[in-house]
This record gives sequence, C-alpha cells and structure tokens, in this order.
Amino acid sequence: MNTKNLYLASLIEEYRLTCQTEGKSARTIEWYVCFLTKFRRFLEGNEMPANVSQVDKNHVRAFIRYLQTEARVPRSDTPLSPATIQGYVR
Repeated sequence: MNTKNLYLASLIEEYRLTCQTEGKSARTIEWYVCFLTKFRRFLEGNEMPANVSQVDKNHVRAFIRYLQTEARVPRSDTPLSPATIQGYVR
C-alpha cells in the first residue's frame, strides 16, 4: 500500500465503511469516527500534517497533551476525564 497519499479524512471514511461491514453498531462507529475526526481537526488546526506518512509520535503526543490540558466536555465545559482520554488513545 502506498502511504504517500493517505490522508486522514479519506481514511476515516474508509474505516467507517470497514466498521459497518464488520457489523459494529452505529453508535460504536460514530464514537470511533468522532474521536478520529477530533484528531484530524487538531492536526489541521495546528498546521500539522494530515497525511499519515508524515504524522509521527510527537504529533500524537501533542494531541494527547491537548486532550489533557485544553479539551473540554461540550455539554458541561469540564476537562476530559482520564478514562475519556484513554478512549482517544486506544
């Protein structure tokens, strides 16, 4: 597989289709897609690469740090719990 042109936006949609064909529940699929989309938006918003061949461990670590320090629960405007952050990391 050529990773030179693998962008997260298209990979997320491909992953959605894979999950559907595997019979995962709609709620589970949306949960996965939501987390992956948040990562993609973080990269784009911070002028980091969206091509998977260019994403490295430091980009992932920056995202985890963002989740720990800045990300908020939308409905309550509280910090994310450690369990939620672990969900993103998995």
